Amino acid sequence: MLGNLTLPYYTDFKDQQEASSYRVYNMNGDYKTWYWMSSWDGAFCNENSHMPKNEWLISLGFHAELGKVYKITYDISSYTDASNELLQIMGGMGQTPADMSVALSLIHISEPTRRRGIS
Repeated sequence: MLGNLTLPYYTDFKDQQEASSYRVYNMNGDYKTWYWMSSWDGAFCNENSHMPKNEWLISLGFHAELGKVYKITYDISSYTDASNELLQIMGGMGQTPADMSVALSLIHISEPTRRRGIS
């Protein structure tokens, strides 16, 4: 695993330097992908009404111990009521989309209300 986050780990995406530690993958090549947006204090992904999104935002890795339970919390929101998004939390043994083999959570986002989730 590349990178070595110390647990517990916290990020709030308040500054661009912190956000730049995440790897961004635009798998459908539509030029609408994750980026840091200061006015939202977070990571943001543009809408594309012409094709499904396949955008990845991947953190540095951490060592997980077999048999230990880990909790992931997050705050998410869509931009408008017209947004109809699916966000999937994934895990894997590397830092590319191909390495992400374990689905941890699937979240449907359809309104601009911030939500807190736990996986």
